[in-house]
Amino acid sequence: MTPQQIGLVYNELRQNRILYGQTVPGRRRSESEREAIRILTAAGGRLGDLEDFLETQGLRLVVRDVQQFGLAGDSLAYAAIRDPASAPPPHLRGGEILRAVTDSRRDETPEQVAIRATFFMLILLYFLYTRDERPIEAVSSFKDSSVDDEEFLSEARRRIDALNAEHDDGSDSRRTAIRSAIVGLTDRQLDKRVEAFLGAMKRVGILEEIKDVSVSVDGLQHVAYRQTLWSALEIGENFRRYAPHLLVEDTIEQIEAIGGASEAPEDRQSARQEDDQPRDADNLAEDQVEEEEE
Repeated sequence: MTPQQIGLVYNELRQNRILYGQTVPGRRRSESEREAIRILTAAGGRLGDLEDFLETQGLRLVVRDVQQFGLAGDSLAYAAIRDPASAPPPHLRGGEILRAVTDSRRDETPEQVAIRATFFMLILLYFLYTRDERPIEAVSSFKDSSVDDEEFLSEARRRIDALNAEHDDGSDSRRTAIRSAIVGLTDRQLDKRVEAFLGAMKRVGILEEIKDVSVSVDGLQHVAYRQTLWSALEIGENFRRYAPHLLVEDTIEQIEAIGGASEAPEDRQSARQEDDQPRDADNLAEDQVEEEEE
């Protein structure tokens, strides 16, 4: 591939998350996306130059037959997913999820924001995997797991109520800090943060709205979402980062464990020295985001 071709394919992979070698119902392909597919097809599997470039961006190319995703057809699908062994360059370190749950009118620390973002992400993983006992490697089941904004909010309230009911003797300062950041949200603040979080999940390509499904509660229509194929593939390929968080039931223990599966032990100390942000709490929330900072 020429540098120009690599650049075009890379931009389309970042923008569309997954490139399909065929027409997909409900998705319109731009001419740039069609050209990217033509380039990939013409390469005939000789994708070493593209893979080398993606590696410099902390990404890894995954090529699969669409039938492996439960889709009809006989073409290939191409996706660029995060390589957990590589740190992304600065321009790919996303912050949209954290920005979505940040209220500039309130005096919030970066750690509080990161804890809340992680709390919401763990609830999302519960709906996509744990509730239906869906194996994390079951990529083709991405179409079957769904969540609407009302049940997401109800689950968040249930977990907050459970934390409120716990006795905290203050002996574990870290646990107390995590608990306080979560239970400190008022009902109105929680409503707004959940709405913003789900909107961010849609914008960065982790969730997509189910067009033909809506849920009515007390006469109000609520939006239903399902996981995108790209998100299912990314989690399935890098399952070791996520599995521990689906197995632990205690909410605070889940949040405390985030850094352990997101970073290699030898990398964690150097990462903290370079970044004053609480990476243990925000890694999972940002692992699936590669939006370029504006």
